[in-house]
Amino acid sequence: MGGCISSFSFGLLVNYFGIASNPIGIGRLLAAFAAVGYGGAIASWWKAGKYFDILKKKEEVAQLATA
Repeated sequence: MGGCISSFSFGLLVNYFGIASNPIGIGRLLAAFAAVGYGGAIASWWKAGKYFDILKKKEEVAQLATA
């Protein structure tokens, strides 16, 4: 779903700015989209890692309690 929305919004912005025949403009827009995408991925992986650390600590506490 995200890929479809991204492609659609990229096309809208290319048409809005009139850069369909401007490779430099398209490159800058593509770089902005990539930065937002990778930034979101970094934030998601970081958050998942924090949750995993909490989950592992709870598991260790549960193992110590049953031992």
